[in-house]
Order: sequence, then C-alpha cells, then structure tokens
Amino acid sequence: LAGLPFFVGFTSKFYLFTAAADGGLIWLVGIAITASLISLYYYLMVMKQMYMLPSEDASSIRISATNRALLWSLTLTIVVLGIFPSPLINTIQSASNVLFP
Repeated sequence: LAGLPFFVGFTSKFYLFTAAADGGLIWLVGIAITASLISLYYYLMVMKQMYMLPSEDASSIRISATNRALLWSLTLTIVVLGIFPSPLINTIQSASNVLFP
C-alpha cells in the first residue's frame, strides 16, 4: 500500500499517476505523491512499533495453517504482480474497454 518498488502498490500508483499526468492533471499528481509520502511515514511508524521497540507482552500469536497459507499466497501475489504486472494490466485494460468503449 505504501507504493514501494517491486510490489503491486507501486505498480498501481505508477499507472494511476501516469494516467493523471497524461490527462493534464499534473497538480493532482503532485498532491497524490505528497499524500503517498505522508502515508509512508505512518506505515514506517507501524513497522517501528512491530520490529524496533520492545514488546509489552512476550506471548506468541498462534496462526492456523489455513491463515498461514492465505498470508503466504497473498504476499506472493503482491510481489509477483509487482514484478510482472502485465497480466493485471491487460485484464484492467480489457475491462476498461468494455465499460468505456
């Protein structure tokens, strides 16, 4: 969601900002990039809480095998679509052509 390279959030933001810039909305792209940078700060604060500060409760969280498989498959999908976005882009393009001929 932060739009870091090699993840699908970056790819989607890149195409969205490119489309807005092609439409002549450079000012909107500037606002969107600024908002993305501000949101990145909040994402990093969550990561700081998770990994850099000591925990108040040392107990571990149990995750079922189904949830673990789902988390791995979603993580893999995010990375694969970030590196190889063409299947997703082609699907979005064909859906857009149907909706907006």
